[in-house]
This record gives sequence, structure tokens and C-alpha cells, in this order.
Amino acid sequence: MKLKAKILGLEAGGKSVVVLNKEDAEDLSVSSLERVRIVKDNKESIAIVNTATKLIEKGTIGLYEEVRTALGLEGGEEVEVEIA
Repeated sequence: MKLKAKILGLEAGGKSVVVLNKEDAEDLSVSSLERVRIVKDNKESIAIVNTATKLIEKGTIGLYEEVRTALGLEGGEEVEVEIA
């Protein structure tokens, strides 16, 4: 599934965490605390999923700093997201 990256400006103490809109999470068949693989160009990150209904719009993935750094993103890029 392709989603637009949104940089949240949050850190998780070294853990890779993303926030998915609840509907997108259901479409991917993932729940909170499960893991997804995020891919952009030749870089990828495995991250723990949190879900939200209002913080993140459908079609968007919220990235904590650990994931943003691993993928070298600035925000607004399209990334591929799949079950890990």
C-alpha cells in the first residue's frame, strides 16, 4: 500500500514506531503493536504500529524520528507499506 509520509517530530527512545489511520491499518490487516515494513527507494525500516482516528488522515503514515532518519525522509514523500 502506498501512503504519504508525515513527520511527527516525536522520538520513541530508539524504537521504530509509525502511526497509521485506523482504516488504513484495517486495509493492511494490522493492529496496534504489530509491525510493518516501510520502503522508500533502496531503504527500508521495520516499525511498530500505533493506530489513530484523528491524528493521521487516511492515506497518510505518521513517522517517528527513528523511522524518518532510517529512510532519509523530509515529509510528503510516498512510501510503500506492507505487513512485516
